[in-house]
Amino acid sequence: MLIAFLQEMELKNKVILIISPESWGKLFISKHNYAIALTARGNTVYFLSPIENELLPGQIKLIPIPEYPGLTIIKYQPFFPVILKFHAKKIFDLLMRIQVKRILKKMKESPDIVWDFNCTNLFPDLRIFHTRLSIFQPVDMVQFKSNDRKKADILISVSDHSINRLKPLHIPSYFINHGLSQPFVTNALQRDTSYKKKDLIKVCYIGNLLINALEREIVKNLITSHGLIQFYFIGPFSAIDNNIGGVDFNEEDKEFIEFLRNQQNVVLLGSMPGHKIADILDEFDMFFLCYKETPFFKNDNSHKVLEYLSSGKVVVSSRLSFYQNLGLLEMCEDGDNEKIIPLFDKVVKNLEYYNSPEMQKKRIAYAIDNSYERQLAKIEGILQNIGKS
Repeated sequence: MLIAFLQEMELKNKVILIISPESWGKLFISKHNYAIALTARGNTVYFLSPIENELLPGQIKLIPIPEYPGLTIIKYQPFFPVILKFHAKKIFDLLMRIQVKRILKKMKESPDIVWDFNCTNLFPDLRIFHTRLSIFQPVDMVQFKSNDRKKADILISVSDHSINRLKPLHIPSYFINHGLSQPFVTNALQRDTSYKKKDLIKVCYIGNLLINALEREIVKNLITSHGLIQFYFIGPFSAIDNNIGGVDFNEEDKEFIEFLRNQQNVVLLGSMPGHKIADILDEFDMFFLCYKETPFFKNDNSHKVLEYLSSGKVVVSSRLSFYQNLGLLEMCEDGDNEKIIPLFDKVVKNLEYYNSPEMQKKRIAYAIDNSYERQLAKIEGILQNIGKS
């Protein structure tokens, strides 16, 4: 039955239920952008948010998003104590099956596809959604160890590390890179790739400032050793307007944010919608990121890189294994993040070379080739090929 469904598979005019570990909000990452791209193809998309503690037990709310016709957010609070997940997992899983039935009944139309971006074991068996196709797409590090999880029909990931780690699931697995959302694509297609170095150099970082992977001491060193360069930080630095998690806000977080606030050459822009970020990329001369390996990040890939590349401007980066040998980033190849400081200096002194029209066009072309629409077309082709085999 699955093979017959896939033989004529088009990711169009379907009812699709997306399971997201992050809520809908101002910040869009993979889950949100796939939802938007799927609605643009004429699909009816339901975006299942993580458990909402502010709702009453058993409450389910469906919230249409007018900006994206066909997209509806589902918020819910289970009818039973969620703490059972940590003390009686088998009972929790059984009750979640009932919870899923309640959610599906509230939807009033049966989904054709369930598309799970949740890297936890909240829904360990996707068969409970009774869809014709189930896709498991972890874009973050998977947080479960069992060899008997998800029961999905296909696995898609932005990380070879995740794919190798999930081989015990014994399902067809494919690599698809992160995607670039339409506002960035639109601007990239019209971008002027001429460049002349300005008196005031502007450097930008886009991302959550509270994530553990950020090499804060190196970032601080870059800022203090380049007092004549203006550093802009776009992304959350508190729980306000942050729908993508990573907010413990401990003493280390407070100290880092306070440091940034007190630097004359730092501008904290906070959270911004993607379309506004896309509109201001031309203001910057270069972009950077500096991450260390953590239990949940393996220095393999990063969502923000394609947004950076869509600007055409040079990107200075710590090692990201996926981008090695592609000639798109100026990175610390050996993983020694301390080397990013002399690398940064080298690029700053030669911006007209690194931002030459030829280099900019190469970066832009790569970013556009990884738009969410093109990633969906690649996934569609994979599904059709499975149907033919």
